[in-house]
Amino acid sequence: MPITVICRDKLDVVFIVDSSGSINEKGVDNWSVVKNFLNEVLVGMDIGLDAVRVGLVEFSMNALLIFDLIKYNNRADMVTEIDAMVYMGGTTNLADGMTVARADIFNRDGNRPDVPDIAVIVTDGKPTEKIKNNLPSADSLKQRGVRIVCVGITDAIDEDELKAIASSPQDVLLTPNFVSLKQEAVSVLGLLCPANGTAPQPVTVTIKPTTPIVKTPSPPTLPPVTPPISTPATTSTTPGKYICHQQTGLVSLMMPSKADFYMAPSR
Repeated sequence: MPITVICRDKLDVVFIVDSSGSINEKGVDNWSVVKNFLNEVLVGMDIGLDAVRVGLVEFSMNALLIFDLIKYNNRADMVTEIDAMVYMGGTTNLADGMTVARADIFNRDGNRPDVPDIAVIVTDGKPTEKIKNNLPSADSLKQRGVRIVCVGITDAIDEDELKAIASSPQDVLLTPNFVSLKQEAVSVLGLLCPANGTAPQPVTVTIKPTTPIVKTPSPPTLPPVTPPISTPATTSTTPGKYICHQQTGLVSLMMPSKADFYMAPSR
């Protein structure tokens, strides 16, 4: 089944690969199998200086820097370098492999401070050199923030030791033989990129302050005002009578004038 690109997020990944004598002792083509496995893992990565950066360390009795995180920015150049790797043979010095990865790659230019760091150890057996330095070397990587993933091949590995070196027991992948190693490329990618390259991004929600709406109360509705009916004022001319002015509502008294009295002639 073809591998598709799984790792799309920014990562700084360094492979620390066992090249000791036990590799080809178990099969003359096993070193080629290891290199093909690395190439298969690269197929599932979005390689680039602004995407997944990859470094490589090879170790046996000593450790050798093959390339750092910024030497290559494309998969084709990395595959060419991996295919050209020379099989070392000899003893197994995993401690130096981790030390070179930390000192010559993770502590150098090209390692991005805001990007996850992952070291992937690929080994087929137990370390035979500087054994006491294994856990301190692993701790130095972890203290620097590097996550360690271990791929153990065959039952000759020390599972407990790999779990102690790895960042967690879940970061240990075991495969029974070299034949099945190539099929484990997808499993390794699953460990490196558990979200299939679609790690959720934080969502920032901006809540705009709301201005309270103040409603002005409407004036009360008043009944229509009926204008008063205009009625002409009436005036009484009868002496001594009260006069009511209907328009103003005032009452006045009309006093009789002299002309209103009748005087009888004297005799």
